[in-house]
Amino acid sequence: MAALGGYVRFETPLPPRVNVLAVLTTARAFDGDYVWTANLPQARNAGVDEETISAIRERRAPQDLLPEDAVIVQFTLELLWQHRITDATFQAVQHRLGDAE
Repeated sequence: MAALGGYVRFETPLPPRVNVLAVLTTARAFDGDYVWTANLPQARNAGVDEETISAIRERRAPQDLLPEDAVIVQFTLELLWQHRITDATFQAVQHRLGDAE
């Protein structure tokens, strides 16, 4: 997890909002209070609103989120808990982010 976390935080080409949604979702899934707290300022700076932050914190997400944020949270949760991504989720994220160049 540390290597994945390092990649997501420092090396990924993902937009900041997508990055921090994935980090917060992962932190909440594993009750990572330090990671959660350390990344809240980045979430707010990336434009993540308080309702989205609350939905992730209260484990209501991906419900109650904007569709473009919900797909990122859903992708992260599937990866963490199922170790695979459904075709529907993959296609939604691909539509949201496009293909890597």
